[in-house]
Amino acid sequence: MHRSDDRQKELTLRDARRAAKNAVWVGAYFNNIYVELENVSDYFRRKYLSSSPPPLSSDDFAKIRAFRANLKTGMELEVLLAASKNFGTSMSGTYEVLKVLVQKADLLVRMGEKALKPATVDPIASKNLATRFISAVEDSKPVLKTFSEGLARLEGEI
Repeated sequence: MHRSDDRQKELTLRDARRAAKNAVWVGAYFNNIYVELENVSDYFRRKYLSSSPPPLSSDDFAKIRAFRANLKTGMELEVLLAASKNFGTSMSGTYEVLKVLVQKADLLVRMGEKALKPATVDPIASKNLATRFISAVEDSKPVLKTFSEGLARLEGEI
């Protein structure tokens, strides 16, 4: 009986290490989102936070959609879902914050879809959307950085 328990613990630990090892590349994926957001945030600041911003272009709205798509893709990766079972308290908290950021990104996309429906896009609505997007990006960057670094360390912590 004791041998069976030891064997089960050994298998569980081996599975946890494998999941953590596989999650390392997911950390790189989230780090790439972080790096990409540095440029997008600066671009939106320059273009839409002026006193008379232009209407939101479909190309710029595509950047908001890409932000959401990249976050969602990362959060839905099976490798990440498997590794999440081994997260400590801090990583679990960061993971939950990322889930909230995905919801925020969904909301931004819905807002953008409404803003782009009229024949002429309201510059004030564009500025509001851009401001919220910049805020979401700024909120996301430290979380993405912490999460990607935590995933890189996960294998060594198990």
